Amino acid sequence: EQTKKIVGIVPEISGGRDGTLLKRRLKKYTPEQIKDLIVWYLESKECDKLGATLSICLSSSIINKWKMEENIKI
Repeated sequence: EQTKKIVGIVPEISGGRDGTLLKRRLKKYTPEQIKDLIVWYLESKECDKLGATLSICLSSSIINKWKMEENIKI
């Protein structure tokens, strides 16, 4: 939903890999935090370089960059 709104496309989602990664992230982050992360990522330079994929957005390196830039202490 956010990708269509911000980037203008409905991305393909890999149910296996993306789903597993999302479930893992939801154990540590709230759904609202995940949504904030997705919006942040889609509006970042990282998305321009790496693409609008859920697995990249939910990767450790992107989450760490989001936490540093947004000063999130989790």
